[in-house]
Amino acid sequence: MDFTEWKGVSVLSGGSFGYLCYKDVNELMEPSSISNLEIMVQHLQLYGYEDIARDTQRLIEYIRSASIRIEVLSENLNGVFHAVEWYESADIGRETMIAELEKYRNGGANG
Repeated sequence: MDFTEWKGVSVLSGGSFGYLCYKDVNELMEPSSISNLEIMVQHLQLYGYEDIARDTQRLIEYIRSASIRIEVLSENLNGVFHAVEWYESADIGRETMIAELEKYRNGGANG
């Protein structure tokens, strides 16, 4: 990421909050960014901008909720991913793969 220019404006200083303004969604989900967002909430509150602090806190909660949902669904799908990958590399037969897919399908999100 080039910090010399952002949206056509020269960047001369900053970084007190880990350059939150430059973070994409994946970067915002990193623990260091969440910590910086929490500090940002405190500063916004100190400045008297409770409404913006609440929105920032809501962003933190959305990030945490999404992370949990992603983790749970990913863990539930691990058996499926394993079976398809092993089938495609000829390590298991089609029947074994289908059995794993059906197992997931019949168990829903809880595999």
